[in-house]
Amino acid sequence: TAIINHVALAFANVIRKGPIGIVGASGTGIQEVTVMIDRLGSGISQAIGTGGRDLKAEVGGIMMIEGIKALQHDPLTEVIVSISKPPDKEVARKVLSILKEGKKPSVVCFIGGDPEMIKKYGSIPGLSLEDTAHKAVAITKGMPIEDFTNFTISDIDKIIQREAKKLNEKQRYIRGLYTGGTLCDEAMIILSALIGDIYSNIPLKPEGKLSDVNKSYRHSLIDLGDDEFTRG
Repeated sequence: TAIINHVALAFANVIRKGPIGIVGASGTGIQEVTVMIDRLGSGISQAIGTGGRDLKAEVGGIMMIEGIKALQHDPLTEVIVSISKPPDKEVARKVLSILKEGKKPSVVCFIGGDPEMIKKYGSIPGLSLEDTAHKAVAITKGMPIEDFTNFTISDIDKIIQREAKKLNEKQRYIRGLYTGGTLCDEAMIILSALIGDIYSNIPLKPEGKLSDVNKSYRHSLIDLGDDEFTRG
């Protein structure tokens, strides 16, 4: 997933040109954030996809670091956004150090990462993909940088009541199907804080691994883009 000098490579959406540069170890994460930035009236200078495993310890963030350096020297980029699936902590620190060395403001969305660590290195934490887009656009417009909340508690309660009426008493567990690992990771992190353990083919913890991806167990979220579904 990439948009280089406004030319799409592989997967990308039709996005207006603008001052925000993105480097992401998440194709679907890049797509979601670029689309939201466009909807908010801004646009993209460059969007660089690194591959989903780039921030694993074994890889060390090689492409993420090179992408950040490229955006720091790109005259079209005013704000840098960094996106990743749950990163290795040491690799995350390395990436944040590179961002800190540059002069451009940055918004960092490490799904499952530590917002305080991101702040420590001088970047702005994106608490979700949507929050990341809003903060990046706010920087370009000189607006206050605030955590984005789309729904009030009252709004959420109304949605809960409406949807609960559609269920019968035997329906107890959540089932989620995602065509992107980052979207699945983000949902699992949000849900696990509210309802406890989530089982998946890409679990947050090893003990949450589904023994059979074709059979759901308790609360189950599935990434349909994982290798076991796309290989061959």
